[in-house]
Parts: sequence; C-alpha cells; structure tokens
Amino acid sequence: MNKKIGSFGIDESDWAVVPISKGTIGSVARTGTLFLTTADAAPRETLERTLTACLPLKLDDKVVGVIAIFSLLQQKTGLEPVDHELLDLLESHAASAAILGGLS
Repeated sequence: MNKKIGSFGIDESDWAVVPISKGTIGSVARTGTLFLTTADAAPRETLERTLTACLPLKLDDKVVGVIAIFSLLQQKTGLEPVDHELLDLLESHAASAAILGGLS
C-alpha cells in the first residue's frame, strides 16, 4: 500500500511511509485483523501511541488499505457499541468506495 487518500489532524509527514513489516498499522495491513485499543492497553512509545482503532479495508479478502483513527473527540471517553457497529460498516464498505474514488 503506497497511496494515501487523505488525513485530518495529524502531521502527514510522519505518515508518508508506513512499513507493512512493523507496528500496529503494518500488522493490520498485513493480517487484515481489526485493531481496537483497550483501556488497559500498555502504553506505546511510537507515533502510534494514540492509535485508537485501525481498520483493514478489504476487497475479496485482500487488504487494499487501512483507516487509522488516532484519538477521539475530547468529550468521548471510549468506544461504545454503536461505534463498533460504525467501524464494522466502514470496514465492510470503505474499500469499495476508496477503489471507486480513485485509489486503484
């Protein structure tokens, strides 16, 4: 994966290259497994320290991209069941939208 569609609220230069061989984002891209942080997660000392969720975008079981969510709005203390449903929806349909929108 070497194309980026967009970002908001992060320093894009920090994420110009994301190695698929290391880190949580690379692992999600490699394995296709959703990542959700937990309240008892060990602190990370990398750029991914504020990573809240990372969703693989798949077409025909092939990962074609990821969505990385680094933090929540200040008033939101954690992910709720309705958030999990939204993330499932994104995971299921965002890959198609990305491909149709010009990622290919």
